[in-house]
Amino acid sequence: TISEKTEAEKRNNSQIKRIKRLMYQEKFDTDSTVFNVLDRNHQWQNAAIVMDWTGSVYGFGAEAMLWHAMHEDSSGIEYCTLFNDGNRTKNRKKIIGYTGGVYFQDAKPVSRVVKQFKRVQNKGKGGDSPENDVEALITSIQEFPKAESFILIADNYSCMRDFVLTRHVKKPVHIILVGKNEYINPQYLNLAWRTGGSIHTKDMDLTNINELVRTNSLVINGIKYTLTKNNQLMPENRSDYKFNYCNKYYVYPK
Repeated sequence: TISEKTEAEKRNNSQIKRIKRLMYQEKFDTDSTVFNVLDRNHQWQNAAIVMDWTGSVYGFGAEAMLWHAMHEDSSGIEYCTLFNDGNRTKNRKKIIGYTGGVYFQDAKPVSRVVKQFKRVQNKGKGGDSPENDVEALITSIQEFPKAESFILIADNYSCMRDFVLTRHVKKPVHIILVGKNEYINPQYLNLAWRTGGSIHTKDMDLTNINELVRTNSLVINGIKYTLTKNNQLMPENRSDYKFNYCNKYYVYPK
């Protein structure tokens, strides 16, 4: 009925205001990257969004939920995962695949996710720089078996501490890279390629990675990527590689 629709609109408008107020109060950093990517990719339906919920990237997850609330009728986001890289676990005690700090929530109504924001933030803010993205993806696929699309919001300049587990990700992963992305972190490029997924930045949708790799024509921001002898996608010109600090995460820790 008209009255029911009006009430639903009022509730939704209230949630939009609540998210905006939270972003203002917490001084979350954001730059419309997530808005732009979600606006361009309405094909992601029955989707689970997996969000790095640590330190400097809070704003981008909040931006995703703001977009979701503003497009409630057409948004394909049904599920949400927040991960904070182990709650308050000491860095030296974080175990690959068992780091923890991963929280699941239905995305509708969006108020449920907004309530989770503070809860997960209070559980821990990440500690060290690398994150447990792959653990969050694997457990999300297990938690939401009916989801058709998995969208990862990731900090381009943070390493995936559990990159070695990518072979266990059995669904395509669409990665929204936030933060500076003049140089693409090869870890995320490899994750997208290996899972048959895609890479997205504020101004770019890279959806045909496998074809570009097959034809040796993968070029991003003027940088050509080729396969190494270890079957990793890396810049052909090594001077274009800016992520040496992630190298140790390509193998299991000793």
